[in-house]
Amino acid sequence: MQFWEMRNFVIILCCFFMPVVLGAQVEEVAPVISDQAIEATPEEEEVTDLPAPSAYVYPTVSIRPVSSDAWQKATSGMNYSDDVPKAKKEEEPRQRDLPNFNWDTAFWAGFAKIFSIIILILLIGLVIYQVIQSPSNQTVRATDGTPITFDNLDAYIQETDLERFLREAIAGGNYSQAVRIYYLQVIKELSQQEAIQWSREKTNRDYLREMRSHVLSSDFRSATHAYEEVWYGNLNLDQNLFSNIENRMKGLLQKIT
Repeated sequence: MQFWEMRNFVIILCCFFMPVVLGAQVEEVAPVISDQAIEATPEEEEVTDLPAPSAYVYPTVSIRPVSSDAWQKATSGMNYSDDVPKAKKEEEPRQRDLPNFNWDTAFWAGFAKIFSIIILILLIGLVIYQVIQSPSNQTVRATDGTPITFDNLDAYIQETDLERFLREAIAGGNYSQAVRIYYLQVIKELSQQEAIQWSREKTNRDYLREMRSHVLSSDFRSATHAYEEVWYGNLNLDQNLFSNIENRMKGLLQKIT
């Protein structure tokens, strides 16, 4: 026999007779171990029943490549959404219930509209009243273009608003000027009633002569005397004295008209 064949034959004989030899040795040693062994616990008995680790045969794992088409076909129709844990729903803040008054919205809307209109009308009326009562700073001019002022009122009584200047004089506390304007109003009204003929060149004496036979001659004379005493006599007027003269002038104006 050749050397390699001889070697293989020896290996085969060893593999065949080796278990027999080992078995015989185990049988001889076993009785000796059992005499000296300590009683095994249940845990140890369970451990001894397990096969030796060398007895397990581990399979060989191989990785096989999978094409994308095969993967898509295998996984199609699978739904993993049920495995996703649902997010915990946050507790909504509790809203406080408001009392229900059962108000009629249309009614209150109409009421608010009417109330707003009334307030607007009152404001407009207040503004108009203030404009009428307060003196205007706008320059008043005569037909010939001359600015009309307190100094030349007697020359333009027929074409100016004497009431405007009267309000301005009273608002400024100029009572002497107010008495003068009242007297100019009397002259203007008498001329419009054709009781006298007004002219820039005429004096108070001329008007007194024209009013000599008039029914209001005595009242006109009293008004003329009060005006001259205040305007030319530099009479110091207070509120009470001015109110007295003002009432006499207003009474005469009412009789003329």
